[in-house]
Amino acid sequence: PLVQDRLSFYQKISKVFAVDDLFEIKEEFLDRFGVFGKNIENLFLITEIQCLLYPHPVSKCKISTSDVVFIFEEEQEKIPTESLLTTIRGAAKNTGTPFKVSPNDARSLKVSFKVKSLGVARDLALNFSKNFSVIVSRLSL
Repeated sequence: PLVQDRLSFYQKISKVFAVDDLFEIKEEFLDRFGVFGKNIENLFLITEIQCLLYPHPVSKCKISTSDVVFIFEEEQEKIPTESLLTTIRGAAKNTGTPFKVSPNDARSLKVSFKVKSLGVARDLALNFSKNFSVIVSRLSL
């Protein structure tokens, strides 16, 4: 494949904000270039997590071989602090992985999970992001 074609897809991926749009790009990428490797699969997974969390008060998601950390900024006009804390705990419990919620600074909360591998970390981050998005969308109804 031409470098320009791949760059065009990377630009599309970097501009996407909705999971449905990302899946369309993924299908188009697959049709155009065939089966892709682990690096591209990781790119789509990380972008899916970003799309799920984009509309919510998440300022950071760190995924490593030993832990997954989410930083939530307090945005009282969107989700009151108590509701945010309840939502975070609910989404975290649904992962089935022990977690810790603690203050990050005066205006943010940190949710951390200990993991044993990068694969587990990626899957956990996606699972938590999906759970959190679903719970918040129910609150918004």
